[in-house]
Amino acid sequence: MRACVAIEEALNNAAEHGNLELDSAMREEDFRKYVATLKSRCHEPRYRDRRVHFQAHFSPTESVFAIRDEGSGFDPGALPDPTDKDRLVAASGRGLTLMHAFMDEVQYNETGNLVRMVKRRAQSTI
Repeated sequence: MRACVAIEEALNNAAEHGNLELDSAMREEDFRKYVATLKSRCHEPRYRDRRVHFQAHFSPTESVFAIRDEGSGFDPGALPDPTDKDRLVAASGRGLTLMHAFMDEVQYNETGNLVRMVKRRAQSTI
């Protein structure tokens, strides 16, 4: 269930912040404007044909998920610390916190338009 939450957050980020290039700050400042811009961009030629690409690989020991958007990307080094507990009360950024909390690894490519998440199988105590 936790892996599903992390995947959902990564997919939402790819669609909204990647493909539609919506700024998180807009969501914090004026949520109605954020939603209106989201709806508008879904119909604009520059954004509407972009896709989110999803790959999953499963083995007996781990699951690897790669989610890529067709947006211009971002600087992953500029992201706030997703493990900071204060991020849980912020209007944005909780998705990153959840991704890091629920997955064993979260890595971005240097362009910032692909996230790779790994969930390892828990070791049996038997």
